[in-house]
Amino acid sequence: MRTIFHVGHAKTGTTALQAILNASRDALTERGVLYPANPNGSYRNHRLVFADLFEPRQVPRHILKNYAIEELPAAREELSASIRREVAGTRPDCLVMSSESRFGVWKPEQRRGFRAALDALGCAGTEIVAYVRRPSSWYLSAVQQHLRASHEIKPPRMIRLAAALDQFAQDFGEERVHVRAFDRASLAGGDIAEDFVTAFLAGHGVGMAALTRPPIDNETLSAEGFDLVRRWRQAFHPEEANRYFPASNALNRILAVVEARVGPPKPAIDPELGEVIDYCRDDLLVLRDRHGLVLPGYDYARVERGDLSRLPHEPPPIERIVQIDREVQARIAEGLMDTRWAEQDPARRRWLAELPARIEAEERTRRRLAEIGGRGAVRAEVGGELGRLWAPAPLGGRARVATFGGTLAEAVARALGPAWIDEEPVPPGMSAAQGLRRGHGRQSARIGVAPTAAQIDRWTAWAAGEAEPPHDAAPQERRGTLAALRRAAGGADAVLIEPAPGEEAGPAAVEAAADALARTVGRLRRARPGVRVLLALSPPRRGCAPAEAEARAVLRAAVGAACRAAEGAEYVPTYEAGLGEAAAEGALAAEAVVLLAAGSDAAEARPHAAAL
Repeated sequence: MRTIFHVGHAKTGTTALQAILNASRDALTERGVLYPANPNGSYRNHRLVFADLFEPRQVPRHILKNYAIEELPAAREELSASIRREVAGTRPDCLVMSSESRFGVWKPEQRRGFRAALDALGCAGTEIVAYVRRPSSWYLSAVQQHLRASHEIKPPRMIRLAAALDQFAQDFGEERVHVRAFDRASLAGGDIAEDFVTAFLAGHGVGMAALTRPPIDNETLSAEGFDLVRRWRQAFHPEEANRYFPASNALNRILAVVEARVGPPKPAIDPELGEVIDYCRDDLLVLRDRHGLVLPGYDYARVERGDLSRLPHEPPPIERIVQIDREVQARIAEGLMDTRWAEQDPARRRWLAELPARIEAEERTRRRLAEIGGRGAVRAEVGGELGRLWAPAPLGGRARVATFGGTLAEAVARALGPAWIDEEPVPPGMSAAQGLRRGHGRQSARIGVAPTAAQIDRWTAWAAGEAEPPHDAAPQERRGTLAALRRAAGGADAVLIEPAPGEEAGPAAVEAAADALARTVGRLRRARPGVRVLLALSPPRRGCAPAEAEARAVLRAAVGAACRAAEGAEYVPTYEAGLGEAAAEGALAAEAVVLLAAGSDAAEARPHAAAL
């Protein structure tokens, strides 16, 4: 019995292929080809054959909707027994199974378990079939799929294609691994199912005319459409990442209907980002040389020269992934307003009604943002809570900003892009990861991880020569940081400080922290007259311990007192903007930078310097 196991890769038409094979089981069986059914009818693929080999974090979420982790071994055995019965009853010439979950680099014990599972089914000489698409095209498809369950965008990456297929070659023999291009120009008939049938089942008398093509609820949305999905998830489910909801599933379905009337173009990845993704590894060159895979238009000579790109560590803003036509998006949003999906919830209608003004504010501030060179800040949802609380005077076109503090200050630094002052970057010869662990690239100078108001006060006093630093084992390193601190303070047009909570509580703690911050502001203003000193705080985490909430409340009162006492101090109400919300620090930071770049267009800006 010939055995073919189709392993994907994911986002290469696997859903369509599995649906067609599953719907055509009777026609296939008549021709001696068995595509086994799942006993419970829930799945059209066969990942349960090896589901118990997954680590818990790797188990696909749609399996976890039906099975607990401890139930997977029994589920595997149920499906395996069902396949054995079908094989015994139909005695096929060819057994076909499919699951994209098997694609990847597995541990030795997982590989042994997979081979054992196939051996238990009587599969001898299994052939592996894999489809591979251009990495940039795969990333765009993966982003759209991920945004169905989360508003967060994942950083670009390239799957270890060569390593995964090498494992199959080692386990089943290189001659039994078939790698094909998932590219419309390369597929037979421009279709994944026709290509698979033509390449692997034609010898068994199977043709597309005999197969059934069922409707598939997995249509690709336009860039304008999946950006609307992202915005809706961010507005209604900001904390629920990697989870599907009936309302979001319904939104995807109704968007497909609305887009059929509006007619937006298919999404295409930004060429600059696509080039970075496509040429970050040599996997496609390896697959060409080992398996004969040739993707049309790919520059193999560039990879042979070793001219590889470097992937960004941060997720790009949606506008850096795809081009979005805002006029087309507005027409799609208008179409949504007239659907039952919008009528079911007044909050959805309000969100749709406010969307054009919000997008227009984003576009206006995005254009102004270029004046300070802050590229990362375009990730912000401008016009959020921070924009309603804060109406800052905009920074000048060539403003430079220094930052000191914890995770919020670090997020602001990333959002500022070239406008950020980094006086202690990662040294030559040190890896980026090692540099981050040692504090490089987090603050304008390395004055400590999440420094308190007292610690910032001490460092600025040492830098100003008002006090002598203690003698310790690393005086040279400290002198370097003090020099970096002086350079940052002397060259900044604005300084953002995010002090961390201390351990003390009560009125005395408020007074001590306020005095420390006021002294720091005074030193910065003397080092650079006219500098703007921005004081910001991270809000307490939802569900945090009472002690943490109290410590942050103490610090909030201290910051308010310092803003009243110190000339030039300005409070950034990130604390209030995040209260009761799921606002991520990165989003708060990015919005703060956008507001500083262009000023606030909020109709009203409430007073924000008063203490609690």
